[in-house]
Amino acid sequence: MAAPPPQGICGSGLVDIIACLRKSDRLKENGCFIHDPSSHVCVNSYNGCDISLHKGDVDIFQRAKAGITASIICLMARAGVHFNDLKQICVCGAFGQYLEIANAQSIGLLPNVSPEHIKLCGNMALTGCEILLYSDNPNKELTSLKKKNRLVNMAGDPEFETHFIRNLYLRPLESG
Repeated sequence: MAAPPPQGICGSGLVDIIACLRKSDRLKENGCFIHDPSSHVCVNSYNGCDISLHKGDVDIFQRAKAGITASIICLMARAGVHFNDLKQICVCGAFGQYLEIANAQSIGLLPNVSPEHIKLCGNMALTGCEILLYSDNPNKELTSLKKKNRLVNMAGDPEFETHFIRNLYLRPLESG
């Protein structure tokens, strides 16, 4: 039985495609394709099934990236931390597990810190659940974790929108 045709592009693949399109000057840093701003590019053809990247796909990615990077910048500002202060960045989730760090940095999804300081961790939420399942006292551990954490609503940060707009562009994050 033949493998089913691909249905789309995974998140880390999207990062790689956008970074490669930027490096090859086929995509502007504002997210528009060079030759036709409303167009698309065919990124893969598999057994007659074409997978294309459309301007709308790039727009959605840009908004998600801008939200992530604006949040990183705002949270770091609240903590009084700068990019050069970071000793390690842990990227979690299935999406983060397969990121090509250089590509993610080139389009501003990750800060430009030394790649040795970035750790791709995989599904840490599942790992946390497993740790709790094997714990002698999961309620005590959850209570302790709740006391150490604080919810920060980015909508309440006066600088969030400014950082969001600035980070819509597909370029490396600014260090300051």
